[in-house]
Amino acid sequence: MLIKDLWCKEARKLLFIVVVAALVGYGFGFTLEVLCLTLVIYWAWQILQLRQIERWLAQQDPGEPPHCKGFLIHLIDRVYELQKREKRAQLALKGIIHRAQASANALEEGIAILDHYNCLEWWNKSASRMIGLQYPQDTGQPITHLLRDPSFVHYFNEQKYESPLVLKSPESLKRTFEFRITLFGKNNKLILIRDITDLVHLERVRSDFIANISHELRTPLTVLKGYIETFLDIDCQFSDRHLLGFQSMQEQTERMQSLLEDLLLLSKLEKSPGPAAKLSKESLVLLPKLLDSLIEEARVLGKKRDVSIEFDFEGTFDLYGCPQEIRSAFSNIIINAVHYSKPNSSVFIRCFLLGRQGCFQVVDRGIGIESKHITRLTERFYRVDQSRYTSTGGTGLGLAIVKHVLLRHQAELKIESHIDQGSIFTCVFSEKRTRIHPVVSLEGNKLKDTALGL
Repeated sequence: MLIKDLWCKEARKLLFIVVVAALVGYGFGFTLEVLCLTLVIYWAWQILQLRQIERWLAQQDPGEPPHCKGFLIHLIDRVYELQKREKRAQLALKGIIHRAQASANALEEGIAILDHYNCLEWWNKSASRMIGLQYPQDTGQPITHLLRDPSFVHYFNEQKYESPLVLKSPESLKRTFEFRITLFGKNNKLILIRDITDLVHLERVRSDFIANISHELRTPLTVLKGYIETFLDIDCQFSDRHLLGFQSMQEQTERMQSLLEDLLLLSKLEKSPGPAAKLSKESLVLLPKLLDSLIEEARVLGKKRDVSIEFDFEGTFDLYGCPQEIRSAFSNIIINAVHYSKPNSSVFIRCFLLGRQGCFQVVDRGIGIESKHITRLTERFYRVDQSRYTSTGGTGLGLAIVKHVLLRHQAELKIESHIDQGSIFTCVFSEKRTRIHPVVSLEGNKLKDTALGL
């Protein structure tokens, strides 16, 4: 029956009661009194039924509904049906949650869920095993009270979760874990913990192997190069075919020697700690002096390729860090720009301030790079086009060295490029790595990539 019909039926019933009460009261001469008494009894009966319904709804687990009459019985039936639907939905939801928790518990990775107060709500068995969480005493505890490592606390509070955090296990220093944090809901957080001990070990083995093999190959290469140079220098009459062979051998040994030097430098950068950003003469890199040297080297190389070198150095800041490493990074970027520039074009070198951050920028008018390759340019031996490296003699490690140097100096490499238009490489150093000259005003310093026409 429709709700409208039920209301009409109840209204007709009430009207009938009022009419009957009025007629009875009129017959006895007490119309108003009988009518009021009848209405009071009717409403008292309705209130008693409502009271029974209220007690039934207030129960933790309502059972069978109370027995009522009149219009309310239809309301009770509807409420009872809604309760049964809700129970079925709750059971289905509990089943989904149970299966989700069972699936999460079966994972090797640790999972922990935090509420918007950064307190633990739930975690799987792997998280208990990895970081020592205990149920139920750790439920509702702030995660930073349980994981007190300063690196984790800083990473968690900084809320820069684009990159993972790698830490030694709080339970065993022999294990290494990777922490990733994802935001969801209303500032809730999901922490994913992955055991990367084997990956770290493999990376160490790879790094040691490269370093060892590079050291072992340096001596025979040096001997081979020395003999080749000796044969080319002595006054002997070689045929053109033999002379070409010796020259090719010399070129390839020089290339292999350059490759070994880059591999050894990369290995050194990976194993040694980054230079501290402190106010000391040893850690201060004087940019005017460094750039003068780099620009002279670039001009010598540019003459061979018909590429001119232009520069704009505001002279407003220096950098804190390792001079040799920063020189290596800047040199690699400049050499790449010269190698891949078109003949009769120019390479533009800039140093400027972006707020309180120091920036070194190199712009070329070369062949450019497709956008799909840009994110992988700093990988070792990554080849955008094999013919490029064949023609330039590059080792494929230059930008990998740049990346490692900048990471050790808390700096960032930004790359912008367009095919047949050129590329922009910008090294942005953090404020603590930048020593701004006190007489310089910071107003108006902005990154002006677009001003160069790219």
